[in-house]
Amino acid sequence: MKTSIAIIGAGAVADYHHVPGIRLDPRAKLVAACDPNEALLAQRVKDWGPIRTTTKYEEIAADSDIDAVIIASPWEWHAPQ
Repeated sequence: MKTSIAIIGAGAVADYHHVPGIRLDPRAKLVAACDPNEALLAQRVKDWGPIRTTTKYEEIAADSDIDAVIIASPWEWHAPQ
């Protein structure tokens, strides 16, 4: 069974570093992304493939199907997320 991973923050750091890292590990699967920018999320579905998207990080935290979360948002948002 693969570890289901979500990313909070769908910007360049997630795109250039985290998603390629997830794809390198056959034990991991990107299943969701969260970002306040809906247009960016729509682009990431095109870039990253079929994943769930949301603009509310609380939905990621409450999803029992997600095993791990990468917080790739700006540092000042990390604590509440």
